[in-house]
Amino acid sequence: MVYRSGPERRDSFFRTSPPRREPEKTSAVEQARQQAERLFGQHGKPPRESEAGSSRLPRPEDTVSSEGLPPLDRLFEHEQARAAARAARDSRLASRALREVAVDLNNLLDLSEEQLRLSARGRARQTVKEAMPQLVARSSLAALPFGEVADLLGLPPGKADEVVDALTRRGGLSPGERYDALKGIEWLREQLRQAKVTEDQSLLDRLVRFIVKIAVLVGVAVGAASLGAFAVEDWAVKGVVKAGIIALVAVALQRVADGVRDRGRGPYAAARAAHDALLDELTAAQALSGPPAYAGEPVVVRVRLAVRIGSARIASLSLDWQEKQQYWAILGEAEEAVGSDRLDALARTLRTLRALTPPERRER
Repeated sequence: MVYRSGPERRDSFFRTSPPRREPEKTSAVEQARQQAERLFGQHGKPPRESEAGSSRLPRPEDTVSSEGLPPLDRLFEHEQARAAARAARDSRLASRALREVAVDLNNLLDLSEEQLRLSARGRARQTVKEAMPQLVARSSLAALPFGEVADLLGLPPGKADEVVDALTRRGGLSPGERYDALKGIEWLREQLRQAKVTEDQSLLDRLVRFIVKIAVLVGVAVGAASLGAFAVEDWAVKGVVKAGIIALVAVALQRVADGVRDRGRGPYAAARAAHDALLDELTAAQALSGPPAYAGEPVVVRVRLAVRIGSARIASLSLDWQEKQQYWAILGEAEEAVGSDRLDALARTLRTLRALTPPERRER
C-alpha cells in the first residue's frame, strides 16, 4: 500500500475496489458458476502456461491488470472463485482458478522482488545508519512495529532485535542477505509452478498465505517512505521503518520453506485476532489529533496502523465469510485515510468495523 500525500496521490497496487452491493445468497454450486462466468467467460482468458513461471520485472502498465484491478484485488477475486469452486466440488473450475491465482501470486512476487533489488543502496543506507543512534537515544524505536511484523512473518522471538542491530551497524541489507532473499523468491516461483502442474490446492493455500504477507509488508515499507513528512524527525523514522521491514521480509525469505508450512492456529481464530488488533490500533490512532508525544510519532502511528490493516487483509483473504467483500472495502477506506490527515475518516472506520460482524465461519 503505497501512500502519497496530497490531492495528486494515485491508486497503488494495494488499493481496494469501492464498496459493492451485497449479492443475494446463493448455493455454493451457483456461486462457483457465477464466479467462473465472470472470470473465465467470453470476456476473459485463462492464464498462459508460461505466466506463473515468469521471472521478468513488472512493467509500469502491469500495476493495474487487464481487468482494471490492482494485483491484490485481482487475487481477491480469483481466490473467491477458487473457494467457491472447491466448495461446489467442481474440479474443472477449481483448477482454472488455481492457475489464475498462481499468476496473481507471481505478479506480487515480481513487485516484491523489484523493491528488494532497489532497497538499502547507497545514500539511503547511509542515512539509516546515521539515524539509528538518534532514534535509539530517543527511544523512538520502541514504538515501531518491528515485533509485530516479525510475528506476522512467523519469525522466532528476537529476530526484530537482530534486525535493529543490523540497521545500526550497516543501515540495511548486505549484498549477501539480498541475494539469499532473492533466492527465496525463486524458490517460491518453483513452488508455484509445482502447485500449478500438480493442481495441488493445499500447496497453493500455503503459498497464498506466505506470498501475500511478503507483498503486503513490502507495500507497507514502500508506503512508509512515501508518507508526507510532518516534522524534520519524521524523515529519519521513515527511512528506518522501510529498511527494517524490508530486512525482516528478507529474513523470512531466507527461511522461506519454514514460512510456507502449515501453522497450528485456525484461519478464523487468526482473522479474529487480526481484526481485534486493528480495532485497538485504530483506537490508539486517535492520538494523532493532539501534539506528538515523541519525535516521529505521526509516522510511527501511521505505519503501525498500516501493518494492522495489512494483517487483517492477509488473515481474511481466503475465509469463507459473508461480509468479507464489505470488510475489504472498509480496509481500503482506512488505507486512504492513513496517508492523509483525515482523522475523521479513521474514527468513522473504527465505528464501522465495530458495528460489523467480525470474521467468522459462514453458516450454510
